[in-house]
Amino acid sequence: MSEQETLKNNKPNPRIIFFILLLGFIYLMVYFLIKKDIDSSAALYIGVPMILAIGLSRLPHAKTPMGTTMKALTMLLILSVPLLREGFVCIIMAAPILYSAAALFTLLFQKIRKADNHSNKMQLSAITVLLTLTSVEGIDESLSFNRYNEVEYTTTVNLDITTIRENLSKATIPTDKRPFFLRVFPLPIDMQGSGLDVGDERVLNYEYKKWIVTNMHKGSTVFKITSATQNHIRFEIPHDDSYISNYLTWHASDVFLEPVDNGATNVTWRLSYERKLDPFWYFAPLQHYATYLTAKVLTDNVVAEHK
Repeated sequence: MSEQETLKNNKPNPRIIFFILLLGFIYLMVYFLIKKDIDSSAALYIGVPMILAIGLSRLPHAKTPMGTTMKALTMLLILSVPLLREGFVCIIMAAPILYSAAALFTLLFQKIRKADNHSNKMQLSAITVLLTLTSVEGIDESLSFNRYNEVEYTTTVNLDITTIRENLSKATIPTDKRPFFLRVFPLPIDMQGSGLDVGDERVLNYEYKKWIVTNMHKGSTVFKITSATQNHIRFEIPHDDSYISNYLTWHASDVFLEPVDNGATNVTWRLSYERKLDPFWYFAPLQHYATYLTAKVLTDNVVAEHK
């Protein structure tokens, strides 16, 4: 091999340099979002995949931009664990929107580059700009949609109110089989407290291994009774530093008991909370469904098998 060929082979690969610089820029962007406390905004879940797609679409000699983008995003998800200090629950929730946004923007940028006339380029560019605007949601409250939500579950059981209140007064953790969607969320390891008088509390203690087997995170959620009648018990949440508090803020948990014919009772469990994650069109339905299932599990745990 000649000296000229040796020098050519030792020449830095521009694709590798470009890729490293791109990852570095994205990590700086994520670090900025964390420092500004807006890492739960759409800037992370849409903006970051968009920048990744833009960069990799311009990668020199990239034969398959879509494949390259997906591989790079997978690397970022793996590396994000120590950077974002989040665990597998967050990654599982965020992965679908991250991959979808990255794929969509990659496809659009490729079509723009290959468009055969100015009109098509302008139309595709306009669509891209409109989609890009969705990445600013959540970076300021004025750019956010309604975060307050209420969900409830109602069922009729062949139990009188006295029996249901006795079950409610005990500190029990749902241990029966949960819906598939909720199995990724760890159950509390124990619950302390009992009673149905104003001022009585339930304290749920959590231990959450962020990386499945390590990096233990401990926290607790306190549910305090602030209103109590024969037919209505209201729990408010004065303290919550559990892993769930990263995703939503609990406001209240209300249980309504309505007597019906033949000693049966209508039981309604209502949960109110504030969504923390953006964009709303993705995380709002997910959290609404998860809290609905939670209300169902709580109700089923109180009424046992008397439905």
